[in-house]
Formats: sequence, structure tokens, C-alpha cells
Amino acid sequence: MANISLCILSTRCNSQLFINCQKSLRYLKRNSYKIVGYARKTPSNDNLGGRASFLQKMVNALLGNSFTSIIYVSTLSYISVPFSEQD
Repeated sequence: MANISLCILSTRCNSQLFINCQKSLRYLKRNSYKIVGYARKTPSNDNLGGRASFLQKMVNALLGNSFTSIIYVSTLSYISVPFSEQD
């Protein structure tokens, strides 16, 4: 079974954690791993255009600031629901 690493990048990460995470992602990318990005939006009363715009901004950030190969987008998901049970 392959080892799977999870690296959560956030503006709240300390700099050393961020640097270590980037090193790990570079290593995985060089070794032909697929890096999956994840963008989600909790259900709310936002209009559809606003929701789509916000999700697009998250996708753009993932494409521009990470090593993602694939991006999974969940338009209506609760943070309390396990990832394996998301839409």
C-alpha cells in the first residue's frame, strides 16, 4: 500500500512548517505523485454567482500557490462530515 502524506497549507502555518511542507510536496511531485487540492464551500444563503466566484478564487489560489495536479471542488459540504462522505 502506498504511503499518503497530507499537507495542509494555510495562511496560519508557521514558516518552518510551510517550508517543510513545500519540500515534501516538491519531492512527491518529482516522483510522479499526483497532488490533490481541495476547495469547499459550506451551505449558506449566498447567491449562486457569489458562491461560484468564491470557489473559483480558491481554485485559482490552489493552482497558483501549490503543487496541485488535480483539484476536487465540493460546492455544498460541511466541515464536520468526513471527507470520504462528501459529495
